[in-house]
Amino acid sequence: MRVGLDAHTLEGRHQGIRTYVAHIARELAKQAASADELVLMGCHPETAKLYLDGDRWSAHSWLIRSPWLRIPIEAPIRQVTLGLDVFHSQYICPPVSLKREVVTIHDILFETNPEWFPPAFVRRNRLLYRMSARRADLVVTDSRATKCALTNLYGIPESQIRVIPLGADHIVPEGRSSEASAPQSSLQGRLPARFHLFVGRIDPRKNLVRLAEAYRILRATVPDVPPLLLAGPRDYQASLILATLADQVHNGGIVELGPVDDDTVRRLYATADVVVYPTLGEGFGLPVLEAMAAGAAIVTSSCPAIREFADGCVLYTDPLSAEAIAETIRETMLGGQRIADLRAAAEVRARGYTWSDTAAALWRVYRDVTGL
Repeated sequence: MRVGLDAHTLEGRHQGIRTYVAHIARELAKQAASADELVLMGCHPETAKLYLDGDRWSAHSWLIRSPWLRIPIEAPIRQVTLGLDVFHSQYICPPVSLKREVVTIHDILFETNPEWFPPAFVRRNRLLYRMSARRADLVVTDSRATKCALTNLYGIPESQIRVIPLGADHIVPEGRSSEASAPQSSLQGRLPARFHLFVGRIDPRKNLVRLAEAYRILRATVPDVPPLLLAGPRDYQASLILATLADQVHNGGIVELGPVDDDTVRRLYATADVVVYPTLGEGFGLPVLEAMAAGAAIVTSSCPAIREFADGCVLYTDPLSAEAIAETIRETMLGGQRIADLRAAAEVRARGYTWSDTAAALWRVYRDVTGL
């Protein structure tokens, strides 16, 4: 069986979807049977070599750069010329195809909360995501919460949706002491000895304005609060969000690191005093699972997708209240047996989420839709 995987995000910036594609591609190639081949579409072979080993894969760059032409025209043609049996798209699949189609849709939060996203993104994807979900032979998503949304809002039958959680074994737990390796590479010399950490895009959904207000409250009442590091790319309304944080950025209370690579993220998780993630909504919440794998103390919101894997491993807070966020962070800073127990439980729980399991479930999806 020849499986085509839309891997164009491997050529793009570091973000959640690239993490997903990179790790499923690596594991899919490892698990390919002797008669199987993984075909990466939209990815140069030299880029693919950074992620994949072995000989059960190939990679092909897209010839057309514009997605408006590439998805409806080039993708169906290349599916035929490359002899694919099934094509696995990310979010948007070709409107017409002679091959079996699988699409991963991580979330449709723009349907319920359009204010978190650019208006053009909302208008475009309300059409394209719905069309793709209905067009595909099977839809893959990360959480039961997103499955419910796809069923309720798009009318996709439950039998047509497979929930396949993400992995966290790319995060290697390190010692939580002076023996832990300090973050190096491009961040060497830029980091304080102690810090709190947020990992994710800078956009309205991540709730950074309330998080910054929570740190203002903390610093007015608690001595020696470490600086908050923001690790992730700027996204929608980032300039407006950062403007509200300007006073704390100026005095060193908040430090924007920008996008960071996987190794740096791993080291940041391992050495942070507290990981904070008061998100307003998630399709899964990978940064929380990553922090759990590192055995971190975590403050996050109790949105349904996160609760599916994090109950009993993190401290939940009310993301709509800066005072509540500040109080939960303060409780985490105090430590004690409860926090130690949560961290230990988090590390154990995260071991059950592996990219190998994700890939194995995807191979079952491909065989189910093709009958091969």
